[in-house]
Amino acid sequence: MPLRSSYPRDSRSRSTGPRAADPRASRSRTSGSRTSGSCEPRPRTPQRKKHPFLVVLILLAAVVLIILSRRPAPETKKSPYFSKTEDLTKRTDDIRELLKKQENWTVKDDIRIIFADYEDRSSDTPDATRKRSERLQSEFADALAKKEPSVCVIGWHSSILSGYSNSSTPGYDNGSFRSLPYSSFWLKSYRSGSSYLPSEGSSLGVRFTLYEFEYYDMTDQEITAAKAEIDAETQSILSCIPQGADLWQKARTIHDELVARLSYDHDFEDHCHDLYGAFGKHKTVCEGYALAFQYLMERAGESCNVVISDWDETTDVSHAWNELLGVYGDDRYIDVTWDDLDYADENGNPYILYNYFGLTLDELNSIDAHSVAHTTQTTWSETPPNNFNYYRHEGYELAEFDADAVVGAFRDQYERGANSLTVRFSSEEAYKEAVAYLSDGNTLYPLLNNIGYEGKLWYTFNETTYTCTFGLGEYTES
Repeated sequence: MPLRSSYPRDSRSRSTGPRAADPRASRSRTSGSRTSGSCEPRPRTPQRKKHPFLVVLILLAAVVLIILSRRPAPETKKSPYFSKTEDLTKRTDDIRELLKKQENWTVKDDIRIIFADYEDRSSDTPDATRKRSERLQSEFADALAKKEPSVCVIGWHSSILSGYSNSSTPGYDNGSFRSLPYSSFWLKSYRSGSSYLPSEGSSLGVRFTLYEFEYYDMTDQEITAAKAEIDAETQSILSCIPQGADLWQKARTIHDELVARLSYDHDFEDHCHDLYGAFGKHKTVCEGYALAFQYLMERAGESCNVVISDWDETTDVSHAWNELLGVYGDDRYIDVTWDDLDYADENGNPYILYNYFGLTLDELNSIDAHSVAHTTQTTWSETPPNNFNYYRHEGYELAEFDADAVVGAFRDQYERGANSLTVRFSSEEAYKEAVAYLSDGNTLYPLLNNIGYEGKLWYTFNETTYTCTFGLGEYTES
């Protein structure tokens, strides 16, 4: 409907009678002036009337503009990727949101995030890498010392923590916290999971490793007392190392002391996997043996790793032993567990074997439960002397079977006061010939009489390491 005119109608009065006299006709005039009170009214100028609807509309528009001006600007959607040049610590909130999306994990807002690398530093020097590793280890140790329930470690490198030489799980970081001070023996169990997010415009990505922990019910006072036991046993063993000992002498002394002091825990009791089980309870499993050996070697000033075998799906077991660094040769692997028979002679002295002292990677892979996908094996341009193996180092390895050579090796060991006599052969053919000769009493006993021994004995032949061992006297299980 078109708007009506806003001009006012004529206000003149109308009547049905005779036309009213024009009011202007009654005005009086004087010369040159108007008579007071009788001025002529001005004609009216039409005025525009304000419409109330327009006023309301304008007010509403103003209110809307005010509201819109106060709303925050829409957030720019962040990229789920990480740039190589950025500081990861500035993306902590984004990282927490990513962690919360992980299935089957309960991620709390206050979860500790440990940054293995703040930025991509793949070109750093070895010294810078070492310092970052030490900082990471320190932060992780602090989290475990405070018994925090979960931790997330992130960084640009696939290897998050050091301590285990094993890649059956990518990055071999699972469980490496056990190489921390005292191996965190108050930690009962853990589970971990990893995820990977590529960086923007680069093949290098960010790795997230999430840990959840369950702790033993130990008070702070109990933990302190257990640490004191570990310290005392550590000092006792290290005091057995001769002054000025080289790497081989340190390794043999620690090997012998662990075999003598520990026994295998077939019942898998509490702490059987950690350092307190080994040094406090003196009962442990392969992981405890390996951790104890690593712990002592490092405190003796040497570098040592714990190696974990690939998981055996048929037997549902894995195995642990050690790799020594700094060995000039590839015979750097020592398995203290398998050298401990838990046998002692009539005087209570343990029988110590050396079948697994100084093995090569090829030898390990031929032995049950010792298959590994990765180690820090060194490739040599020329074949170096392999003298770290116990039998080769001591002159008890024979290239071929010779009865007189066996007598010489046995006599040397017997005169040193050993309670077992062992010889190793470098070939399967020589080993089988030795077994046929030494398992026959008609040839064995005259050989032993030749070195001055006439008592009881027991023996074991190892077809994987080509060793023949004779224990003097009757054995008892220790």
